[in-house]
Amino acid sequence: MSPGISLQLLLQPTFRTFPVLVFLALAVAALAALPRAVGELAGVPWVGRRRDAALGAALFVLAFALRWGLATHTLIHENHHGYHHVSSLGAVNESAESHGVPSAHILLLRLFGAVVGVADESTFLFDALLSATSVVALAAFAAQVTGSRAAGWAAAALLGLQPLAIALGPTDEFLVSGSGLCLAGMALLHAGARDGLRGTLALGTALLCLGAGAREVTLPLSALAVPALLSARTPSRRTPWRAALAVCGAMTLLLLPQAVQVLLAWRQQTATPGYFGSPALPWAFDGAVGRNAHWMGWFEPFIPRWQAWAMLGSPVLLALWCVARRDGRLALGVLLPAAVALLEGGLVRSGWFPTHLRHQLLSMALLLLPVAACVGLAARGLGPRWGAAAPAAVALLAAVSLARRPLGYRPDLPLTAEYHFFRDVLAAAPRDATAVTFDDDPLTHLPAQWIAVQRPSWSIIRAAALPSLRPGRDRPVFLMLDRACFIDRSSFPAPSEGGAAPQPMTASPYGRLLPQCARALGAAPWRVVATRPLARSRPPQFEMPSADAVVRLAVLRWDVP
Repeated sequence: MSPGISLQLLLQPTFRTFPVLVFLALAVAALAALPRAVGELAGVPWVGRRRDAALGAALFVLAFALRWGLATHTLIHENHHGYHHVSSLGAVNESAESHGVPSAHILLLRLFGAVVGVADESTFLFDALLSATSVVALAAFAAQVTGSRAAGWAAAALLGLQPLAIALGPTDEFLVSGSGLCLAGMALLHAGARDGLRGTLALGTALLCLGAGAREVTLPLSALAVPALLSARTPSRRTPWRAALAVCGAMTLLLLPQAVQVLLAWRQQTATPGYFGSPALPWAFDGAVGRNAHWMGWFEPFIPRWQAWAMLGSPVLLALWCVARRDGRLALGVLLPAAVALLEGGLVRSGWFPTHLRHQLLSMALLLLPVAACVGLAARGLGPRWGAAAPAAVALLAAVSLARRPLGYRPDLPLTAEYHFFRDVLAAAPRDATAVTFDDDPLTHLPAQWIAVQRPSWSIIRAAALPSLRPGRDRPVFLMLDRACFIDRSSFPAPSEGGAAPQPMTASPYGRLLPQCARALGAAPWRVVATRPLARSRPPQFEMPSADAVVRLAVLRWDVP
């Protein structure tokens, strides 16, 4: 599991690994362009430049402290594939998702892990840093595109203190990193196009490409370059068409290999992947499980309801303002980015909580742009004496909302409880042992790769091999009954005609079990190491639904008598 870059990828590239090489080149290019971009931005004359830089640094530190200190460091993928993400910090040439499409998120994670070390906390730190970057980037972009510092500070307060953004900060979620990269890229592209800064444009292009390449469903986010560039105005008040054409052309060439891989992978599927579908936008009210059909503000406590109403109302008010003032630039820079992110998030239609919310994470950030713009207009109307009261009031309201919603930034869910239970038990387990794993049916169980990261010297066997196994005197066998062992099969579609009907579940002291878990439980004289009860959540889309209202996760051990 040692992280690093395989020389085979560099010396013997293939068509499938070519997008990985592009992402690797973009990561190197971003690092190379960073010093020049900093120098360029430092050389642009604007009032309060040093003060804004200091306040931006303080804002980053505060946003990171909130995310790292308040939120639960945990896996947030409800269907267990988050375990695969935190265990995949191996060689870069293996960074492909299950459908064969490389992921810039995983590649960057591996590069980060090569520096800070391979551990679950490395993944959480990576996302927390980019989540804090999102706050600064949104503030900068809001101030740039509206010409109002008050709008920038309002955006910073709203996103910096948003419960869901804090909750998803120190997790394994790829849209956290994708959002941070996209927002930073947008702010840099706008500043670079406005002032003709080539290094800044190059850095913004690289970051936005990496954000759009986080996964196959994030590719449409590359369209965010259009409003970021065309909403800028040069010192002579002209639209920077040349910079826009150059950046969009470069992004098209850089992301074309990834787009081709996505199309080829899609064509090879016998059916459309379950998470793809017609846009399932978050303003539907049917409450159906399996769609991201819950408007964020009606999904307390993760998004305060007043923020949702503001997200709904402010775009309308701002659109009317732009029509009355004939301000197409403001409409382009503030309203279009949210529309792009909403459409991209709507591509994903399946999953229990928090899929329907986490896939709208960038939408929720960009929907704060029109809110912040309205605050900026209000501050301008109040004048220089009282103008600061508008963003201050927004910050106070956001802070009170956060304090009143601890479950919004520390979600007490079966998926988070399970992760911490197994991680803590494995940390106290013996150095040498054997772990039992199950076949992934109907959903993935705890994967062998993750267990190997926690206990590198353990060996792994399949549950089917238990009847013929005898534990060594110094090498006990461990059985872990995870959430997938208790899954309610009736929540899945019935088998097609001619398919085998699922076998009935088996009662046990821990709850009704799937057949393979029940057989493993009865195959050896296990003794209990630890258990943890999990009550079924309300509403049911907060979890993989279990057959019983309460089940008990368990870690069991089998030793030589």
